[in-house]
Amino acid sequence: VERVFRDFDYMFDSMMGDVESNFYSPLSLRRMTTPRLQQVPTKRQLSAPRATYQTSQDESEVRIAFNVPGAQASDIDLQLDEDKRILRITGETKLEEGDLHLSRKFDQTFTLARDVDMTKATAQFKDNVLTVTAPKVESKVRNLAI
Repeated sequence: VERVFRDFDYMFDSMMGDVESNFYSPLSLRRMTTPRLQQVPTKRQLSAPRATYQTSQDESEVRIAFNVPGAQASDIDLQLDEDKRILRITGETKLEEGDLHLSRKFDQTFTLARDVDMTKATAQFKDNVLTVTAPKVESKVRNLAI
């Protein structure tokens, strides 16, 4: 009889485990395997500078300076629609640090004035700044006879 009780206690303990630890901490982490946590981007990485632009003009030309931190010239696409007088700048920058992968897309459209010669527009990329320059054409004014 004593052996039956011992076997029963052993069977019960093996099924229930340590009742006291289950009672005081039922969701104890020591019984669980440690999950692999995904790395969360830091505040610095999330608040990295975004693409910004600045426009300027004088009597002879129009300039658009587009600041694209972390970009290469190959990351940027320029489209110029001469009929609609639209300049579109699109692209994507990527940041990879270890297992962390961040990407940012940008898409900015500019409508150029009628006095801008779109056929002579040029673009240059240096130090993370894309500069698009287009000369202005002189407006032709003529007098009408009455």
